[in-house]
Amino acid sequence: MAVHESLAAFIEDRRLLPPGARVVVGVSGGPDSVCLLHSLHSLGYRVVAAHLDHSLRRGSWRDAEFVLRLASSLGIASVVERLSKSDLPMRGFTLEEGARVLRYGFLARVASERRAAFVAVGHTADDQVETILMHFLRGAGPHGLRGMLPATPMDDVLGGPQGVGLTLVRPLLTLDRAATEEYCRQLGIRPRRDPTNETSAFFRNRLRHRLLPELERYNPRIREALLRLGEVMQVDVAHLENQVRLQIPKTIVARSPGVWAILREPFLMQPQAIQAELLRQAAHLARPEARDFGYEAVRRALRWMGGAQTGKRLAMPGGRELVDEGDEVLIRQTGAPVSYPDHPQLTSIQVRRLRLPFRLELEEGWSMVGRMRRKTGTRAERQGTAEVWFDAGRVEGELTVHPPFAGARVLLSAREEGKVSDLMINRHIPRGARAHWPVVSDEAGILWIAGLRRAARAPVGRTTRKVLVLRLVRPDKERRR
Repeated sequence: MAVHESLAAFIEDRRLLPPGARVVVGVSGGPDSVCLLHSLHSLGYRVVAAHLDHSLRRGSWRDAEFVLRLASSLGIASVVERLSKSDLPMRGFTLEEGARVLRYGFLARVASERRAAFVAVGHTADDQVETILMHFLRGAGPHGLRGMLPATPMDDVLGGPQGVGLTLVRPLLTLDRAATEEYCRQLGIRPRRDPTNETSAFFRNRLRHRLLPELERYNPRIREALLRLGEVMQVDVAHLENQVRLQIPKTIVARSPGVWAILREPFLMQPQAIQAELLRQAAHLARPEARDFGYEAVRRALRWMGGAQTGKRLAMPGGRELVDEGDEVLIRQTGAPVSYPDHPQLTSIQVRRLRLPFRLELEEGWSMVGRMRRKTGTRAERQGTAEVWFDAGRVEGELTVHPPFAGARVLLSAREEGKVSDLMINRHIPRGARAHWPVVSDEAGILWIAGLRRAARAPVGRTTRKVLVLRLVRPDKERRR
């Protein structure tokens, strides 16, 4: 059959499936999915028919029975499940989107259980035309205008770990519905018809039955034009993604679960097209299950990051937000806690007394230690930002550790003071990390901004008898002394 030849050629050209691969096929019972199941089986692939009954309409169980009988007649394994009414609708999704998420999750689970690396669905060229036109009407950019891809990682589709290691393939994208219906007629198979495909309640149906026929009055080859647009956009987006892939390690850094940092300087050095794609990638990393980070969201974010808009936070679609951290911008699930493993952070903002010797545990495995020792020589060369010495006889009263107070100042020299906040800005400390930064003080004021600056007080000199040693210990740099 011509369908077999077309299908085999497309699979080989796009390298969708290795010969004889085990494939889970999503079968609704309609002509497209029936054609896909039968064709892949005829071409020698080890297929499993999978059907999910959403229970959204009366009599939907008959579709499941049809799939079971069809699979049995072909000697094909099948898996059929039915959802309860409580499974839909899903919070935060439209009915269509919620059904889609559950359907793909079901297919991914069946594939994992059956040790199949591929899931195949019966989207045709007509579905592609409708998808591209739908995205155009919604004002999508290149990613939307490219339409559906012949192969997509399943974890990108699901936005979660259940799809890892699986690939979603669409082998029918070069065939139209007329071809799949003719295929079924030639085999004597009467596929199921979903009456909801005819209702005008759904946007895609209105587009299919009303808008496309009207557009064909202006351009009888509008479907070919839209398919060509999708192919051009696929090539352009593939090139863009290759360029972005090179920039991601230099620009996007993981901070904590659901929180990613965009490094501002290298980001703003990129062309706007690269910036836009980097933003989409970061948004996907922050909340993979949300799919609504489109053109308007990207434009707002770019204006905000470039300084055209003000504010420390910017709410974004999909339960995300941008947070201004100075040299970097966080993109995170709204309210997700942020950790700073590269910086010392107090576990509490309360003022704590320090009694020598001490070891204070900080966040992310950092610690700070303090001890008293006799002076045996200045040995000033051992001091740095991670270890500081003070003349213990000139330290006034008890030691405390606390975060930086508003307006706090540190003695920079015998005649000069500086704001702690300015010092942290100059050292490019992220805004969020400043609020829990450990600062050691005595009763006269700040002695040490841990790891950043020693106050110009109580220096070790000739008359020093005892030395106060304060040391900051990195998680991976701890050494016993």
